Amino acid sequence: CAPTLTKDLAFLGSDDNFIRCYDIHNGMVRWMKGVDAPIRKSPWLLGSQVSREVETAGPGSPKAVVESFEGMVFVKNSIGLHAFDAATGDEVFKDANAVRPLVKVGDWVVTIDGAKNAQLRKGKDGKIQQTVALGAFDFLPTNQRDGTIVAGFGDGTILLAVPK
Repeated sequence: CAPTLTKDLAFLGSDDNFIRCYDIHNGMVRWMKGVDAPIRKSPWLLGSQVSREVETAGPGSPKAVVESFEGMVFVKNSIGLHAFDAATGDEVFKDANAVRPLVKVGDWVVTIDGAKNAQLRKGKDGKIQQTVALGAFDFLPTNQRDGTIVAGFGDGTILLAVPK
């Protein structure tokens, strides 16, 4: 399947049951994880490019701005939806009922299950906090500029707002 890219990383799922993260600049594999069945769809990425100031040599040394992608990469196969930390490859969760990711902001991730329900997940382990029928949403817009997510019902109730 086609790779999914960030500014510095490429994620590739394959028939050999592995997802690989490549460094685009040197072609080296940064991490590789097995998912116990072939991956036949391109991975999904949820997250953003983040800038940080870091000291170049040690305390008191000049600082440089470093950019990196922070977020999660997802692959779907016959076993389920697998979520990994994009930078490290650490497994976040595996869910046999989830079909695809929808959106991630902060600690919140929304995935869709096979029954077309929105699964609201929170935390580093991606545990489901609540499941709501996706058809109940009037809208679920995202704003890439500032990361705002709003999910609302027809009666005006807001189901999910971005934490600070």
